[in-house]
Amino acid sequence: MAGLVHRLVRKGKRRIKDWRRHHRTEALIEAGVRLLALRDYDHISVAKITKEAGCSVGAFYARFPKKDAFLYHLIASTFRNLTEDAERVLAPVQGPKESGDQITRKIVGYIVGRLADRRTAGVIRATMKLAPQRPTVLELFQDYRTSVTDRAITLLSPKLDGQTRPIRIAMQIVFATVTDAILQGKAGPMPLGSSRMTETLSDIMTGYLGLADGYASADPRKLTKTAAKNL
Repeated sequence: MAGLVHRLVRKGKRRIKDWRRHHRTEALIEAGVRLLALRDYDHISVAKITKEAGCSVGAFYARFPKKDAFLYHLIASTFRNLTEDAERVLAPVQGPKESGDQITRKIVGYIVGRLADRRTAGVIRATMKLAPQRPTVLELFQDYRTSVTDRAITLLSPKLDGQTRPIRIAMQIVFATVTDAILQGKAGPMPLGSSRMTETLSDIMTGYLGLADGYASADPRKLTKTAAKNL
């Protein structure tokens, strides 16, 4: 009996230790995301990260061999969470069918809203900052973009008689525009996250796909003409 109790106590201690380790790792990641929303990664020291997380510098280096390794982990965690979010938000609607115009505006609104969020925008800027030293980091962002595009194809291809290429092109335009606004950091004719950005990109995408309200379906012969008119 004493041996059993001893094993249970040791097992309980290990669980508590593992929980604390996981909790501190999550606290460091969350602290990094908060700081990236406010300043450039180069201006964020390990000391600032640990202070924000309420952890010691030793706890940081016990988990991450160097600052870039921490950033990679932070980026991977962020895009993994965003992918799960996209799968939930952009799931097919059960009930009355939405029009192609409504679906497109929902997709564009989602992309603009999520990427323009200060926390996500900060992570995207940090991704581009780390890319020259660690090119594979771009794959994390690309995987997220691919996931959202696949969701858009699932939702919109039935409205386009099964076509997928026009949707991929339209999604590339939307992602490129929003990402450029994030990296530029200056408000242009479509300020990042503004209603003008959402409305303009929605109009461009619905026009290109021929899904603006009033179109019964997208005639492939009309796509090029519509694109030329709206882009």
